[in-house]
Amino acid sequence: MLALLIVFQTAVGAIKGGVMDTTMHPVRGVKVQLVGSPLSAVTDSLGAFRLNDVPVGPQVIHVGHVARQVEVKADTAVYANFLIHDVPPPHLVWLGCKPFNTCKEMRYVATLRQHNVPAGVGVIRDSLTWNAFLARHAPGTDAAILNDIIDWTHEMLVIVCDAGINRVELHPDRLTVLLGPDSISGTPPLPGSRIATVIAVKRTTLPVEYTAILPTTHVPPWVDWSGQ
Repeated sequence: MLALLIVFQTAVGAIKGGVMDTTMHPVRGVKVQLVGSPLSAVTDSLGAFRLNDVPVGPQVIHVGHVARQVEVKADTAVYANFLIHDVPPPHLVWLGCKPFNTCKEMRYVATLRQHNVPAGVGVIRDSLTWNAFLARHAPGTDAAILNDIIDWTHEMLVIVCDAGINRVELHPDRLTVLLGPDSISGTPPLPGSRIATVIAVKRTTLPVEYTAILPTTHVPPWVDWSGQ
């Protein structure tokens, strides 16, 4: 009985880490939540957080739309750092889709600013292609996107370069991605770089079309990301 009691007493660990924005500044006052549990923590002035009494084993924690899976060990504090991609707190929901009531059709994943991303639009439907895309086009701090959790049974990824995604419309015969000025990031790209906006939308076999909401909005050419 004493041995069993000791096992139960040590079957928890901790998760600690930090939350930063894309300029590598700490983000304070955001909630870090353990999925499937009431356990949560709020980041301090240094962007740091700590979750105690976390059950051992694989656990998923999230800050807004960004999630991490960590392996919790008994009597150990494991690290999990978050990079909030271009979404200043507390606006962790894509505000651009709210006026059109289309938020349920998409969620923000990332914005990449790299010179080697091809100018174009396209769809990624599997983790193999996504990981290959990130290996080519997401070096440095962007590599943290590799740890974001994508549910490939329910989602696929839409990528747009050099154009902002305004909203997504799901029609009976197609999925329409409207490009325009209401993209999630209004920050201009660095000299010599491109902006690639990535969103996750509900998985579908319908064809995906891209169209502009303004006559002056440029629609980039289609890119087969699996072949890039």
